[in-house]
Amino acid sequence: RPPRQFFKLNQISFKGSYQLFDGFDHVLYGKFATSLGPGQLDMQLNLKDGPEKAVYRGDLKMKGFDMATWTDDRNFGPSTFRVNVADQSTGLTLPTVDARVSGNIDTFIYKGYPYLDIKL
Repeated sequence: RPPRQFFKLNQISFKGSYQLFDGFDHVLYGKFATSLGPGQLDMQLNLKDGPEKAVYRGDLKMKGFDMATWTDDRNFGPSTFRVNVADQSTGLTLPTVDARVSGNIDTFIYKGYPYLDIKL
């Protein structure tokens, strides 16, 4: 079951390519839109051993992502960021997640103050 924040995205539209190999290895590349902002995705997700032992990697870009709604905290403003999830990141549940993430937060607003160009 996805975390509760996932449902805040509401309807997700996707334009790009989606491939499924062996019934459990998902490969996605393209653009998408949600109620919290648009983005781009280039990801691979292998669910062969279930969500606790999922293996994934790829890139995610978001533009003007609505952090206030996502976090239920009105101190946040929209954020634009680029994230890379390294090969062999694992686990999709809080107790099992082991993700190696790098990237850049281009714009991040908190309490009305913009933070720019934050390296992850």
